[in-house]
Amino acid sequence: MILDADLRVSVMEVPQRRGGVLYAIDEVGNPSAAILQLGGVFGDDCLIVTTLMGTSDDGSREMARMVARELVRGFVKLSVYYVGPEAIEFLRAGRRLTHSARSPREYDLSWPAIHRRPG
Repeated sequence: MILDADLRVSVMEVPQRRGGVLYAIDEVGNPSAAILQLGGVFGDDCLIVTTLMGTSDDGSREMARMVARELVRGFVKLSVYYVGPEAIEFLRAGRRLTHSARSPREYDLSWPAIHRRPG
């Protein structure tokens, strides 16, 4: 969760049925926050994508845009993804760029598909 430093983080108490309390710090209580889910290498052949999103709040969407500008600097747009140089090499080597190692390969961004793209 990414929140402007001037804003206070909202922490919600969540009483548990069996006693005790847990705490929720999320976009529900912090609607101006952007959400960043970091990906990375999984196993030998999967690169899990990183996801950045704004929620329903205008401040959240603006925060996501500001972070995205920095995050994807030097990346190229392939299909709906912004892909960095190391990820391109990963794809060229026949490995997977995917949202989940469990998802079918037909949903992956594949090197042959982007290599054949015109332009």
